[in-house]
Amino acid sequence: MPGLHLRASQWYAAHQMRGKAIRHTLQVHEWSWAAWLMEQIPHQGLWSQLEYALFPSWMDQLPRKVVLERPRLCLASAQSLFWTALPAVTESWVRDARRAWAQAHLREEHMPMARDAHEPEASLHLLGEIAALQATIAGFYHGDVGATRAFSQEALTYLEEKHWAARVQMAFVQARANVSQGHADSAVSCNCRPNGAESKRRAIGHSRVSTDASPSGKARWRGTCTRHGT
Repeated sequence: MPGLHLRASQWYAAHQMRGKAIRHTLQVHEWSWAAWLMEQIPHQGLWSQLEYALFPSWMDQLPRKVVLERPRLCLASAQSLFWTALPAVTESWVRDARRAWAQAHLREEHMPMARDAHEPEASLHLLGEIAALQATIAGFYHGDVGATRAFSQEALTYLEEKHWAARVQMAFVQARANVSQGHADSAVSCNCRPNGAESKRRAIGHSRVSTDASPSGKARWRGTCTRHGT
């Protein structure tokens, strides 16, 4: 029976039916394969397609250790909890995402040819997505202008052009930070995008930045702030 579930999962995955593939994989406790499949779900589809409505329950079935090793899944947890959980819970998950990204990045640096197909990724655009959520948290939870600017600039540096929704969100977050300090005419630049070794160097430095939990201010912004997408 386990072999049948695994073959079914592989067949469904090959035909882009990720939901069914994940369900079969979880049945036989193939955690790394299940986690990798979950990471392949496009972000915009994750929150809008009925096929992935069970995503939270799939996450609950994974061992916590597996989730904490994968920055994409930690980020998905933080995003899913943004409007429903206490700020400290959301912030904990996004810090876990950054920590997991840094660890995966170091593994890639030290063993670039030894990466298993199902190991977590540490791409720069993923770091940009993590920074984008941290910028939103800093601005809307805490009103911390300095952290908001730092995280949003980091996000705009690493997000790819196709992540237009997240980039628009960062422009909005930066604009609010500028207005709060009386700089209403300040322009938001989205063109700082270092490449190659410089991007890698800056990524490692930025990955050590985090914000601390404090009482929530999100109720004030519930009508104006939307979760960023990719």
